[in-house]
Parts: sequence; structure tokens; C-alpha cells
Amino acid sequence: MTDENKAISVNRWRLVLGGMSDKSLSFTGDKAEIITFQDMEKLLDYLYSRAQGDDVRNENSRQGGQGGSVLNAAEWITKVRTLFPKQTADVLERQALERFNMTELLTDKKVLEEMKPDIALLKLSFSSNIS
Repeated sequence: MTDENKAISVNRWRLVLGGMSDKSLSFTGDKAEIITFQDMEKLLDYLYSRAQGDDVRNENSRQGGQGGSVLNAAEWITKVRTLFPKQTADVLERQALERFNMTELLTDKKVLEEMKPDIALLKLSFSSNIS
């Protein structure tokens, strides 16, 4: 395995393991690559933190400060489509809608314009409007 392939593998594993592994496994590459991977990690954390019951959209958890801004769903999907390959972005989008019920993606005009028609998403939209 070449050094470049090894670095790619390490960075991908780090994305899989998430931010909790940052002390034992750091991203590698030049500064721009590391920043890109850190951005990707934030996007994945935004989605998959819901699996532990954390909802980053919770109004009570919002605070002021000098940290990074909190994403909303429309910004999240736009950044996902920018940083990840199309196939990966499609998987993340589908999981956001089906697994984590991020139906606010279906109410954003820009998101809807970029979305391909999908009967499953239409059903999800109707079921979320009924409840």
C-alpha cells in the first residue's frame, strides 16, 4: 500500500469512527485536506448524533459563543452535496429523511429543486404532514 493510499484509508476510518476518536486517530494530509475531512466529520456528526438521541436542532441546546455556527438542515444538505461524492450524498440524504425523519429537508425550496423525484419521499412528506 502506498503512503497516499494509507493516508486515504486512515482518513476514511477516522470519518467512520467519528470525532470521539480524534485523540487516538488524527486526519492526515495537507492543511486543506484536513480541513475538508473535519468539515465532512461535522456533517456526519450532525446526522448520526441523532442515533444516540441527540438532536442538534433542539432549541434548548443553542448557545452563544465564539464556536462554529450551528447548521440547519438546508445548509447541511448543501454542504453534503459539495463535500461528498453524489452516491454518498444520496445515501446520507435518504438516511436523513427515512431514518432520522429530517422532513424539514422537504420544506426547503432549494433542497426540493435539487432533489430528484422519488415516490418514497412523497409518501414520507405526506405522512409527516398528517402527524
